[in-house]
Amino acid sequence: MKTHDAITILDHFACALLPVALQMNNGNMRGAVKDSYEGALEMLRQRAGFHARTLEESLTWSGEIDPEAFNNCVIRLGRSSGEES
Repeated sequence: MKTHDAITILDHFACALLPVALQMNNGNMRGAVKDSYEGALEMLRQRAGFHARTLEESLTWSGEIDPEAFNNCVIRLGRSSGEES
């Protein structure tokens, strides 16, 4: 992934969070932008963790993957590593 790709994804997440952050900060745009980017960074971290667990799990399975069983395994792995789903 190129740097501008990551920045674009971060910007999309931050823009999606901006209206909520603006309400939480009582219209203070500076605080809202800061909070929306902090939230977006956390979303990217969680997304990266999910992708890592997905890759780890998919490498151990052979054949076709049942989506429900896969989701259950990902949730179980997340809970065992101390993350909340």
